[in-house]
Formats: sequence, C-alpha cells, structure tokens
Amino acid sequence: MIHDNGNVHDGVGPDWNPLARDDGDNEDDIGWDDGSGDHAGRMPLSRKGVVILAVCTLVVAVVSIGLVITESNMSVHRHQLASACENAVMEMGQARERLNEHVDARLKSIDTRSLTARQKREYESLRQVDKTVSIDCDAGQRNSRLEENARKAEQEARGYAKQSKRVDRFARAYDRRAAKQAARENKDRLGKDIDEARSLLERIDGMDLTVPYLRTRLMDTLSQAEQAVNDTDDSESVTATLEDLMGQVRESAGL
Repeated sequence: MIHDNGNVHDGVGPDWNPLARDDGDNEDDIGWDDGSGDHAGRMPLSRKGVVILAVCTLVVAVVSIGLVITESNMSVHRHQLASACENAVMEMGQARERLNEHVDARLKSIDTRSLTARQKREYESLRQVDKTVSIDCDAGQRNSRLEENARKAEQEARGYAKQSKRVDRFARAYDRRAAKQAARENKDRLGKDIDEARSLLERIDGMDLTVPYLRTRLMDTLSQAEQAVNDTDDSESVTATLEDLMGQVRESAGL
C-alpha cells in the first residue's frame, strides 16, 4: 500500500524502477541481461557459481581418471595372474617329462624276479606316471580362479617331483641289494673255483703239459684267488682269470 499525500492506493511509487542499475562497486553483481544479447532469456552465473561448477567438473574428471587407472591396473594384474598360471602349467608339463625319462632310466634295468611281492607292488606303482590335468589359464576368468589354477598346476608339478625322488630311493635300494647278492654269488663261485683248481693241480701233478708254464700260472692265480675270497672288488676279476686258466690247463693236459 502506498500513501501519497494522504491518499492510499495499490501500486508502487513513481520513482521505483525494477530495471534501475546500481553503479556501485558490487563485485558479485554482473548486471541484468536486457535480452538484446546472445543469452536472451537466461540469467548469467555469478562468480561463485562459476567456481562451484569448475570444482564439480574437476572432481568428475579426477574420479573418471581414477576409475580408468583402477580398471587398467586390474587388467594388468589379471594378465599377470594369467601369465603366472601359464608358466605353472608349462613347468608342470616339464616335470612330467623329466619323471618319464627318470622312470625309464632308473627302473628299466631292474630284474623284477628278484623283488618281493611288496617290492613288486611299489615298482609297478612307480612306473605309472599320471597324465597332466587340464588347467585353464584364460585371462577372462576371475583373479581368484586364475590363482587357484596356478596353485593346482604347482601342486601337480610337486607331485611329479616327489614321485621322481621315490623312484630314486627305490632304485638305490635295489642297487644295494643287487650288489650284495652279486657279491655273495661271486664269493660262492670263487670258492667253488678254488676247490676245482686245487683238484686240477693234483690231477696234473707229474703230467707233461703242452704248455708247461700254465701249471705255474695256475698255481699263482690260485694263490691270488685264495686271498681275494673276502675282497668284493677283486673277486670277480680273479674268478674270471682262474676259470680261464683252468680251461687252458685242461686243454694242455688233454683232459
């Protein structure tokens, strides 16, 4: 309500102009748009609004860059896991190949006739080399699955290595048993040859040999054989020499 010389009426004062401009130094006021420019019908932002908009834009850009970097890092990590899985699978295959070669080299010469029933079962078990399992290392899988598959391949490779060690232990034990058995057999064989050589010397005593020095050689070799009875290293060679000489003596004596 406006009071004008005592009269009350609706409206505004004649001096009030809504489009009047204040030429004061208000830093936040950038003026009204009179509609004559390119931005007709729009109110321009204040400086504070511009700052807020710039900050929001910057935050969005930073977040977007962070998401891109995070996704890139996750992708790199997944490919690293896939590569580690593939290496584990390759090492698993190589471990199986080494085991196959080891089984052939260490167990091929074993005479199963000399094995006990328990040893034969172990022998047959060690000869069986399991096939490699199928393991997927595709990078499209979850990281946890790639890690699990890599561990599975490593576990299989360790299993092949353990079996290889068991093959070694079995072969060494067999070699020791075989060496002891061979030593016993050589000792028994040499003992029989010594008895046979003594008997032969008695039979040719006073006989003329076509090769006279064979008698002396047989006597000397017999003496060496008697000393080598308990010598595992020399018994086999002495036995062979003694048996060869006895054959020559028999031929020379016409026996």
